[in-house]
Amino acid sequence: MLKLLLHTCCAVCALGALNKLTTEKQYLISLYFYNPNIDTKEEYYKRVNELEKLCARFDINKIYIEDYISKSTLIQKDDIIKHIEKGQQCQICITYRLQKTAEFVIANNYDVFTTTLTTSPHKDALFINKIGAEISAVHKTSYLIADFKKQNGFLIAIQLAKELNIYRQNYCGCMPR
Repeated sequence: MLKLLLHTCCAVCALGALNKLTTEKQYLISLYFYNPNIDTKEEYYKRVNELEKLCARFDINKIYIEDYISKSTLIQKDDIIKHIEKGQQCQICITYRLQKTAEFVIANNYDVFTTTLTTSPHKDALFINKIGAEISAVHKTSYLIADFKKQNGFLIAIQLAKELNIYRQNYCGCMPR
């Protein structure tokens, strides 16, 4: 089995990815929660708690959680208001998160990485996969190209979230509009 590090943005999107990846039974999966886009510490740890619930459901033994980082240290708040979902701010944020994930993959000897970000219909899977592939090439690691929203992945994730009583936030993490 390949050791796969799954960058996770939230439990709902993780459900979509895990539902697909665990049926393939070719990966030993660990979760990596790194999200400097989340606007408050309370929201950040609320999402962490929900991810921890999933570990038992999907028999995941390892979850790595980076400390909360105030977004203001990474991204100017004025810029957040100027950019829309799928816009330049999303691209900067996604690139940054995938870069950090690739660094974690190398430091911790994983075979491959991917991200739950492609579960959301609000995220551009083509862009995400392009950046993931580019970053993995630079770091000489492997990126699993996936679009977890395909084949009703997002709808299945929402249905599973309801069944498992998983919190579903109504925004990606940037300040709600």
